[in-house]
Amino acid sequence: MLQRIQSLFLLGAMASGLSLLIDPMNLASVDGDVTLLKSQPQSMLDDGIFHISDHIMLIILVGLTAVLSVISIFQFKNRSRQLTFVRMTMIGFLLLLVLAAFFFYQDYSKLNTGSYLFDIGYGAIAPVAGILFTILAIRAIRKDEKLIRSMDRLR
Repeated sequence: MLQRIQSLFLLGAMASGLSLLIDPMNLASVDGDVTLLKSQPQSMLDDGIFHISDHIMLIILVGLTAVLSVISIFQFKNRSRQLTFVRMTMIGFLLLLVLAAFFFYQDYSKLNTGSYLFDIGYGAIAPVAGILFTILAIRAIRKDEKLIRSMDRLR
């Protein structure tokens, strides 16, 4: 049901994930003269900005977390299955953060040794917001389950 609070939290998680695909926000940017080492292959940081679209694995993870959020909204009749899908969504967001940091470090290490300042962009807030929305959804699902169990005891 869409009128439950966990559905709103899951819609927020889906929106935070899809915002990375719709508006290519920068996760991080490198300030300075971006030059590659001669021995290194092409880096994704040539433009100085690290986007989700720089790596296909990150695009797949963002799409997967959005799809899992939508699927979990419509699993309201089976709360244990809904909780499983929400947990998988949270794992997807955590994996997105870890892989984005890994890929950024990998691309950053290919740059010529010099003094670079890197800033974490506002696109890095979206996976964190997705994690917070999924935590709130888990709490709401557990609260709903507790309410149903207490009503079953009264019957």
